[in-house]
This record gives sequence, structure tokens and C-alpha cells, in this order.
Amino acid sequence: MKVPFTYYLHDDSRWETAESIHSQIRGVSDLTLEEIAELAGRPFYEVELSCEFDTETGEVTLLSTAL
Repeated sequence: MKVPFTYYLHDDSRWETAESIHSQIRGVSDLTLEEIAELAGRPFYEVELSCEFDTETGEVTLLSTAL
């Protein structure tokens, strides 16, 4: 049987997020790491994952996400 459930992620790694963005936009933008951290804030602080759990196989399927 497949049973729906909701899971919440709380990502508070502001600098890790800024570093990830910075490494990918370097050369396209001259924003510093500090500026990106200030602008982006914590965009993934609370992410809601709507999932489905298969009680026979243990498989978890991600159905949708929301910020």
C-alpha cells in the first residue's frame, strides 16, 4: 500500500547556500560571497516535501516540494 506523508527540511546553512550559488555564478556576476549571503538569506530554511511511502517495499517517492 502507498501511504502519503509530509516531511519538513530545515536548512539553516546560510553560508553553505551562498557558497554554492557563488561558485556557480562566478564569472557571470561580480557579487561577493557576503553580498550573496545577504541577498539570498535562507531560501531553504523550511522546505515541505510531499511524499509517498510504499509499505511493501519501503520505497519513498517524492511527489512535490514547496518553500
